[in-house]
Amino acid sequence: MKLTVTGSNGEVGKRVVKLALKRGHTVLGVDLADLPSTAELTPQESGNFTYLGVDLTDYEGSLNAIRGSEGIVHLAGC
Repeated sequence: MKLTVTGSNGEVGKRVVKLALKRGHTVLGVDLADLPSTAELTPQESGNFTYLGVDLTDYEGSLNAIRGSEGIVHLAGC
């Protein structure tokens, strides 16, 4: 399943991303930062992870973040 995880650089978001990847999902991490926090991901997990630095108050950016996703885990602001 292709998941979008907002707040993917936060403490909870990082754990959700790691768990989703461990379960075989493809994950798009979304956060304000330009770069993802992927230090805890194995090379195999990194292959199923992509990142989009976007402000979710930007309508077009938000649409790009969820386009094609089969599920959304909204953790931005947590």
